[in-house]
Amino acid sequence: MNLAVLFRTLRILVVMASLCAASLFAPAAAAQTSLDGNAFGLAAANWNRTLNAVEHYLESGQHSPEQTNEYRDQVLKIRQAALEVSQRGGEVLEGLEPRLEALGPPPEEGAPPESDEIAEERERLNEQISLHRARQSLADVTLARVDAVQLDLTALDRERFVQRIFKEYPLPFDGAVLAEGLENIFGAARAVLETAPVWWRDIPEDRKNVKTILAFLGILLVTILVAWAVRRVLLTRFGIRPEIQDPSYSRRLLAAVAEGVGRGLVPAAILGMIYFRATSDDALISGPFAVVVANLCMALIAYLLGVQIPRAALSPDHPDWRLTALTAASSAALVRQIRVLAAVFAASDFCIKSSFAVAPDLITPAVVSVYNVLVAAPLGLLILFLLRPSRWQFEEPEADDASESDDKASPAAVGRSGFWKGLRIILVLLAVVAILAPFAGYAGLANYLIGNLLSTGFLVGVMYILRGLLRELIGLFLGSHLMRDTVGWDYGLRSRIKIGLRILLDILLLPSLAAAVLPAWGLPAETLWLWITVAFQGFEVGGVRLSPADILLGIFVFFLILAVVRAFRGALATRVLSQARIDPGLQDSISKGIGYVGFVAAAAIAVLVMGVDLSGIAIVAGALSVGIGFGLQNVVNNFVSGLILLIERPIKVGDWVIVGSTEGMVKQINVRSTEIETFRRASVIIPNADLISNSVTNWTYKDKYGRIDLPIGVAYGTDTRKVEEILLEIAKGHERVLSFPAPFVVFQSFGDSSLNFELRAYTGDVMFLVLTASDMRHEIDKRFKEEGIEIPFPQRVIHMAPSAVKTEETAAAKKPRSDQDSQDLPSDD
Repeated sequence: MNLAVLFRTLRILVVMASLCAASLFAPAAAAQTSLDGNAFGLAAANWNRTLNAVEHYLESGQHSPEQTNEYRDQVLKIRQAALEVSQRGGEVLEGLEPRLEALGPPPEEGAPPESDEIAEERERLNEQISLHRARQSLADVTLARVDAVQLDLTALDRERFVQRIFKEYPLPFDGAVLAEGLENIFGAARAVLETAPVWWRDIPEDRKNVKTILAFLGILLVTILVAWAVRRVLLTRFGIRPEIQDPSYSRRLLAAVAEGVGRGLVPAAILGMIYFRATSDDALISGPFAVVVANLCMALIAYLLGVQIPRAALSPDHPDWRLTALTAASSAALVRQIRVLAAVFAASDFCIKSSFAVAPDLITPAVVSVYNVLVAAPLGLLILFLLRPSRWQFEEPEADDASESDDKASPAAVGRSGFWKGLRIILVLLAVVAILAPFAGYAGLANYLIGNLLSTGFLVGVMYILRGLLRELIGLFLGSHLMRDTVGWDYGLRSRIKIGLRILLDILLLPSLAAAVLPAWGLPAETLWLWITVAFQGFEVGGVRLSPADILLGIFVFFLILAVVRAFRGALATRVLSQARIDPGLQDSISKGIGYVGFVAAAAIAVLVMGVDLSGIAIVAGALSVGIGFGLQNVVNNFVSGLILLIERPIKVGDWVIVGSTEGMVKQINVRSTEIETFRRASVIIPNADLISNSVTNWTYKDKYGRIDLPIGVAYGTDTRKVEEILLEIAKGHERVLSFPAPFVVFQSFGDSSLNFELRAYTGDVMFLVLTASDMRHEIDKRFKEEGIEIPFPQRVIHMAPSAVKTEETAAAKKPRSDQDSQDLPSDD
C-alpha cells in the first residue's frame, strides 16, 4: 500500500512539473498552434480546389500540352506540401502519445477520481492528438487523390505521345504525294535562298556603306585573333603531347577536351559572332534572313563540336591518348562515319528549322513524308554502319598490364559478352524500323527513333567519359598521402575499397543515365522525378520503413566511422602504444579490441541512421537465435573463442607456439581464426575454438627464457668427468647462455654404443635457441677432436653358432660330389 501511495505521489509531481514547464511557453505555443491551424485550413481548401479543377480538366476531353504541364506542376507542389504535413503530424504524435501513456489509464467507474491537474492534462493531450490525427488523415487522403490524378495525367501524356509517334502520313511512293512533296521541298529551299537578296534589297541605303562593312569586319577580325590565342593556349598547355608516355585518364580527358574545343574554336567563334550579330536588335542582318543565318551558324557549330570532340576522344593518330581501347583502324573508321553522320544531321536540322521559319505553309504532310524518306532513311543506314562489329574492335591488353588496366575496356567485356551482343541486336532492330517507317507512312516514328538513338549515343558517350574520370579520381584519392600515411590504410584495404567505390559509382551512374535518357524516349520528366521521389521516400517491410536515401546514408556513415576508427587505431599504435613500454602482443590486443568496438558501434549507428527500429530487430533476433545457434554454432564458438584469446591472452601476436603438429609464430588473431606462420613460411589457419579446447605449447607465454638440451654420446672408455668439464666450459663460454640458472651436465645412461650425456643450458631469448644450440654443437665437435674424445656410431658384432657353421660346411661338401656322381652314371643307351 505504501508503494502504491509513493508511486501516485511521484506521478503527480511529474505531471505538475510538466504543467509548469508548459505554462512558460503556453502563449507562444498557443499562437503557433492557432497559426498552423488557420494556415492548414487554407492550404487544405486550396488543395481541394486545385484537385477538383484538375479532375474536371481531365474529364472535359479538351486538353493542351501547356495546360497539362501547368496542372502537373501544381499537383506536384500539393503532393510535397501534403507529404510534409503528414510527416510532421507523425512526428508530433510520436511526442504526444508517450506523454499520454505516462499519465496511465483513466480511472474506471467506481474508482477514486484522479486529480484535477492530471485530468486537465489528459484532456489537453487528447485534444492535440485528435487534431493532429485529423490533419494527418486529411493529408493522407489528399496524397491518395494526388496519386490518382498524377496517374491520369501520365496516361494523358502517354496517349498524346502515342498519337504523335504513330500518326499516319501519306505514303511517299504515291505519285501525287511524291510530286507534292518534292515541289514543296524545292519551294521551301527557294524561299530560304531568296531571303538573302530580299534582305539586301530591304536594307536602307544609309546602312549600305563601307563604314558598316568595315565595322563588321573589324569585329570579325578581333574575334578571330582572340579565338586563335585561346586555341593556341589550349593546345599548347593542355593538348596532346606525344612525348608523354602512358598518361593518366584525367590527363587524356583534359587533352581530349582541349583538342576538341581548341581545334573547333576559331570557326565556332566566327559563327558565334555572326549568330550574335544576326540575333541582336541593331544588327545589320535582319528579317527572315537573320533567322536563316542563325540556324546556319548553330548547325555548323553543332557539326564542328560533333566532329572534333569525338575525334579528340578516339584519337586515331595517338593510341596512348585514346580514351578507349579501340584499335587505330576502328577509331579512324568511327571518326569518318561520325563526321558524315554529323554533317547529315546538321544539314537536316538547318533545313527543317529554316523552312518552318520562312515558309511554314509549304510544310504539308506530303513534305514530311517525302522528306523523311530522303533524310531519315540515310541517317538510319549510317547508324546501322556505325553498329557493325567491325567498327568496335578493341586492343588486347598486354599480359603485364592486364591486371592493372581498369580505364580501358577489355575485348572480353565489350563487344564479345552476351549483354553487348543483345544490346547491339536491339539497336540494329530499332535502326531498321527507323529506316522502314517512312516508307509505311510513319514519319513521326522515324524521327522519334533516329533522334533518340543519336541523343542516347551522345549521352552514353558523355557518361562513359565521366565514369572514367570519376574512377580515376577515386584511385587518386585512395592512393594519396592522406589515405596511405595519415589514415594508415594498407594497399590491400585501399584496393578493396577502390573496387567497392567503383562498383557503387556504376550503380549510381546507371539511374543518372536512365534519368537523362528516358525522358527523350517518351517518359515525362515529372513522372520520372515522381518515381525517384517515391523510391527515395522509402517503403515499409513488416512495419519497418526502408528508404534508399537513408540506406545509402547509413552505408556512408558506417564506412566513415570505420575510417575514423582505423585512423585512431593507427595513431594510437604509432604515437602512443609504440612509445609505451607495453608488450607487442598486448598492443595488438588493444588495437584489435578498439577495432571490434568501433565496428559494432559503426554498425549500430548505421542501422539507426537507416531508420530501422532496433527493438524490432531485437525481437526478430530473439526469435531466430535458436535456429542461428544450431546453424552457426561453430562460427559463434570461434567468435567467442577469439574474444577469449584477446582477453585472457594465452597466446598473442609474435608468440612461438606448438599446436598439434603445427609449430610457428602467431601472425594474426582474428575474429574467427588465428594465423600461424611456420618456420618454412607457410601460413596455417587454426580455428580459435581449437586453441581454447586443445593444449597449446607457448614458448614465449610469460617471457622468452628457455632451456637448450643437447644430447651427446662418447665412446666407452672415455673419462666421464673430463667430458662433463668440457661441456660445461663450452656452455659457460657462449654469450647467449645464462649464468643463472647455471648450465649443468647429466650423465643419462650407458647406451648400446656410447656413454650418453645431456648438456642443459638456459638462454634469455628462446628465439635464438636453434642458433645457440648449433653454435655449441660446432664447439663440442671441435673440442672433442682436440681432446681425442671419440663420438661413436652404432656397431653390431655378429657371432655364428657352431651348429650353423657345421651345417654350412656339410652342404658345401655335398654339392660337388652329387654333381660328379650324376656325371658317372651310365646312359640308357
